[in-house]
Parts: sequence; C-alpha cells; structure tokens
Amino acid sequence: MHDSGDIDADLAGFLEALAAATASPQGRALLTVVASAREDPELRAVVDEVFERRLGALDRRLQVAIERGELPPVESSFVAELLAGPVQLFVTRGARAFTPADAVRVTGVVLAGIRATHST
Repeated sequence: MHDSGDIDADLAGFLEALAAATASPQGRALLTVVASAREDPELRAVVDEVFERRLGALDRRLQVAIERGELPPVESSFVAELLAGPVQLFVTRGARAFTPADAVRVTGVVLAGIRATHST
C-alpha cells in the first residue's frame, strides 16, 4: 500500500486498485472461490491466507496513520470490511464501474465514521 502521508487518499487509491483487481477475470474467479470456501475447509484456508496478506499491508498503513494521529486506534480487519464491502457490491452487481469518485466517497464516509465514533 502506498504511503503518501494522507491516509484518506491512500485508502481511496487502495479501493481503486481493489476494484480493478476484483473486476478482472481473476478477481471474479476469486469471488466465486470465496463463496465456495464456506463449505470447504481446505479452500477456506487458502482464501484466508490471501486475505491475511492483503490485510497485512492495510494494517501496516493504518498503524502508521494511527501513529501520525491521522486516525484513532482502530481494528484493521473492521476497516477492511467496511471499505471492501461497497467495492464487492459494485463489482458483483455490475450495474456500473466503481469510479475514483466512488473510492473517495466510500473512504470519506468510513473514515468520518471511525473518527466520529472514537471515544477519547
């Protein structure tokens, strides 16, 4: 994950890349595998490994943002789910492409919520 010093911009870029990867033939195949993994423990282990690698990069970037005061302490897996959900919905519905403007809006809403609900 890129570190520009602006967590909002970096996460929007992450979502754009995630959308492009998810919309690719390989990404769509991965979504099918993820759905199938619920019933197959071996396949679930492979899917979990892929997601853990992706979450590791996001977690490292979020930790830097927390250290810099850009974000309050937050669980990276929760942030990943909040950010990735809309991307997956756009891709699976296929009504229209996920745009850079969508990435900025989703990131803005998620981070505003995290910041607003943080208790000091």
